[in-house]
Amino acid sequence: MDIVRRRVTQIIPPSPPPPPPPPPPPPPVVLEPLPPPPPPIVEPLPSPPPLLPPPPPPEPEEDPIEVIAVDIEPSHKHRRRRSKSHSHTREKEVYIERDRYIPVPVPVRVEPKYDTFRYVEAPRRYIAPSPPRKLITEEERERVVIQDSRRHHEYYRR
Repeated sequence: MDIVRRRVTQIIPPSPPPPPPPPPPPPPVVLEPLPPPPPPIVEPLPSPPPLLPPPPPPEPEEDPIEVIAVDIEPSHKHRRRRSKSHSHTREKEVYIERDRYIPVPVPVRVEPKYDTFRYVEAPRRYIAPSPPRKLITEEERERVVIQDSRRHHEYYRR
């Protein structure tokens, strides 16, 4: 049995220097009491303003709101209750208004005018019929024979 000894050396860093002493507190400031405020000056109240006629009621809007769509959002069900005496499903309507655009004249750069073309179906092009093929008789054909030491070929040439 081998005995193994280990020695662990730990190096502890030196402690930090002590913090500097706090600065001495500032000397107390002595405030002299303020002189008493002057007595308030009482002015007589002005006469009340003359009564004005009530403003005319606002004119109702002439154009009704133009509604594009009415969106109905279903309510979120929280829990089912046992009592079904009254409905718990409430629906909320959301009105979406159409924006009103007013035409305003705007200067626009004029582009140069080009000739424009349109593609139309043209008449069919005349294709001349091919000349009739003449029949070649066996006498008019030329017979070609190729012979080799290994092969023998024979064909006809027009």
